[in-house]
Amino acid sequence: TFPIGSTTVTITAKDAAANTGTRTFIVTVTNSAPVVTLAGADPLTFEAAASYTDPGAAAVDAEDGSVTPAIINNTVVANVPGTYAVKWSVTDSAGAIGSATRVVNVVDTTAPAVAAHDNVTVEATSAAGGVVTYAAATATDAVGVTSLAYSQESGTTFPIGESTVSITAKDAATNEGTGTFTVKVQDTTAPVVASHADLTVEATSAAGAVVTYAAATATDAVGVTSLTYSRNSGTTFPIGETTVTITAKDAATNEGTGSFTVKVQDTTAPVVASHGNLTVEATGAAGAMVTYAAGTATDVVGVTDLTYSKASGTTFPLGLTTVTMTAKDAAGNTGTGSFTVTVADTTAPVVSAHADLTVEATSAAGAVVTYAAATATDAVGVTSLTYSQNSGTTFPLGTTTVTITAKDAAANTGTGTFTVTVQDTIPPVISSVTSAGLFAMGTSAAVSASFSDDVTVECITFHWEGATAKSCKSQVITLTPGSPGFP
Repeated sequence: TFPIGSTTVTITAKDAAANTGTRTFIVTVTNSAPVVTLAGADPLTFEAAASYTDPGAAAVDAEDGSVTPAIINNTVVANVPGTYAVKWSVTDSAGAIGSATRVVNVVDTTAPAVAAHDNVTVEATSAAGGVVTYAAATATDAVGVTSLAYSQESGTTFPIGESTVSITAKDAATNEGTGTFTVKVQDTTAPVVASHADLTVEATSAAGAVVTYAAATATDAVGVTSLTYSRNSGTTFPIGETTVTITAKDAATNEGTGSFTVKVQDTTAPVVASHGNLTVEATGAAGAMVTYAAGTATDVVGVTDLTYSKASGTTFPLGLTTVTMTAKDAAGNTGTGSFTVTVADTTAPVVSAHADLTVEATSAAGAVVTYAAATATDAVGVTSLTYSQNSGTTFPLGTTTVTITAKDAAANTGTGTFTVTVQDTIPPVISSVTSAGLFAMGTSAAVSASFSDDVTVECITFHWEGATAKSCKSQVITLTPGSPGFP
């Protein structure tokens, strides 16, 4: 069996001497080639892609039966539009070759695919919005992206709100693919309220005080649309500490707050009105019950109580008492005033009438007289009761006025009088008269008389023959003849 194809047959002749002679001829065995059949269309229209896969081919050979062809030439550039050839070929066992060539038309009708792009959220930096920088988008295309454009470029100012950015990718065939993402410029930053000084003011009434304060300020990148206060300037603030909240809003209704305190205080003490001093007469040793008019006090906030160091209607002691009036307001501020109450004792004691006395003299000096104690009354009380001459002392003959002096603690003096009359109503008693007897003319003789009397005898008178001789303040008289009155 000669194989398919041309086979050279060499004829070799040898002789006994080993000489060789040759001659050749060719035997050609012919064979029918396998028939290759392409699967799929031919020509084949293929959408540009990263790679090309042929639909395949099959082959049948008359001698070998079914054989497997293979691509021996593939000119297809899958991502470049154009007309290309794919050649399939197979060789049978006899070496016969069968082939078929497919025409492949690579076309580009597919738009580029724009990759998903993350949405972007940024904070506004002004009322115009914010400058937004975003990462470049990407797009894929079998043929290749020739351009990538944005409806609004990165690095430009986007307005407040949500903007849709369209990404447009084109390929060489001018196919367009699009994608979108959103850029949200938001204002979530609250306005910043500038610090505001706290205030302290004095109350002007019980309701507090009208307080006027400087306007607050606030800043915001987008702009402050309103600035309000929990309590407005120029209104009445109550006594105490009030927190004023300042609320600043921007166009996005973000709220920023600040606060300061307004302290309305009452540090002013009530003013106690002047009250006249009083002088009253003592009604007893304890003094006197004194009633005085109520004091008055004024205070812008209001007087809550008015007290006295000593109340009206109570007993004030003798002397000067200072009454302190203390006025308080609701804040505990204290104002004071004072006046004096003088309880004076200007009334002298009254000495009760005392009976006059008449007593008999017991001696020339008079008589010891004892009398009942006098009495005196005084509202405050008698501190002493004295006599110009005390009971139990000797009163002289005659009438003695006894002055009773009553004093009280204030040294007021009251007096009363009565008389003590010491009289001598008992006559002397002459007990004997002595004489020297008869005596001659020109001679003298002593004559004496004996007598007794409670009171000293003032005078002794001798009577004889119609004549008298009198000696006063002596109990003895000497009579000398020839003296006057002597016969």
